[in-house]
Amino acid sequence: MRIKKGITIPYEYTLRKSDGVAIDLTLAATVKMVLLKDGASSPASDGNCVISSPPTSGKVTYAWTATHTGTTGFYWLKFIITWTSGKLEEVPSNGYDYILIL
Repeated sequence: MRIKKGITIPYEYTLRKSDGVAIDLTLAATVKMVLLKDGASSPASDGNCVISSPPTSGKVTYAWTATHTGTTGFYWLKFIITWTSGKLEEVPSNGYDYILIL
């Protein structure tokens, strides 16, 4: 995904399993977005997402702030689902998605 520097429009993402099926978030306690600048060891930002209705759609919204998108560059993106059972799941399960801030 590409976004412009300083953009603050909330973005909606559909969290999917590796087979492309949307993840049912009905039993999710929280969904956290983690953004890591390429080459960095600690997150540039992270925060909780809002689970969209219906939760079976797998859709979450994250409200970007100017702090999140204030520095151009290549970033790695992942979501961490905390289930009501306490178990954690990372999406994507096989690495990261990416964002290029222009």
